[in-house]
Amino acid sequence: MPRRVVLSGEFDTDDVDALCAELAPAANLSSPATVRIDLSQLTGLSASALAVLVATLQMVTAKGLCNPMAEFVPPRDATLRDCLCPASLSALLDDRAAIEPGATARRAGGKCGVCEPFSDDQGIEQAVSTTLRWLRSEHHLTWDTLFTLDAMLSDFAQNVMQHADIGGGAMAMNLRPEIKSLEFAVADRGIGIRRSLAKNSDFKKLRDDSAAVTTALAPGRTSEPGRARGMGLYFGKVLLVKNGGTLTVRSGNARIATPPNDGDADRLPTFDGTLVTAIVRTDRPLTLNVMNRALERFGGLKSVAVAKNVDRI
Repeated sequence: MPRRVVLSGEFDTDDVDALCAELAPAANLSSPATVRIDLSQLTGLSASALAVLVATLQMVTAKGLCNPMAEFVPPRDATLRDCLCPASLSALLDDRAAIEPGATARRAGGKCGVCEPFSDDQGIEQAVSTTLRWLRSEHHLTWDTLFTLDAMLSDFAQNVMQHADIGGGAMAMNLRPEIKSLEFAVADRGIGIRRSLAKNSDFKKLRDDSAAVTTALAPGRTSEPGRARGMGLYFGKVLLVKNGGTLTVRSGNARIATPPNDGDADRLPTFDGTLVTAIVRTDRPLTLNVMNRALERFGGLKSVAVAKNVDRI
């Protein structure tokens, strides 16, 4: 009998722990196996949960230990079934170049969203482009906000490529009009922040995952020291606090939010990898000027994290 992974209910940012626990039979394979992923009861997914789901399927596919689509049961919910079906997910994971941009868009419960995996620099550009084009089609935002989102998405995704050691990750976004916000998330199922930082001798003695995540949110903390390195999560934190939003980082058995909230926790079930979730207020400015001022305070640097190609957004 194949191992069976059953997802049910509606997962949001705070329920990713439950989602990861249910995906564990697929995520923790060490030898070839058949895994039955049953999404028949699923009624909704947040951007965070969707990114974790697709990143897990991507990792399983990359390892070649099973075909996650072989025993895949799509949701009964018609609004989810079109995008979370074997055909669309297989195309997304196996041959992204052949997909029409935006083919992974979903609409559920009045909430819209998009998810794109990536496994190299070109994939990051395509994922960011598709995500922002989808956002422009669903919501009017200023060019300054779009440029800033471009910088944040690209930077978070680059961090995955540099530190995940698993071949890539996934980014997802949805709108939350009821609270005038959008949620975006970048997830990977790699080695996690603590093991990544330990490559730098300065951080080999971090006591636990909570300390590692806290360290990663400070400026200049990186496994690969260098000018203007280790600034991505710090910039995200500065930008989102100024915007009135939040940045939440989940890695290992810890989750830290900025500003702090009741979701902060350690001693959680271990999550192999990293999940970065941002809630952005759509009714308030989100501008790279905040980032540049933070850079200047840190060391007289200037931001180069601006969109290089206006056409892509």
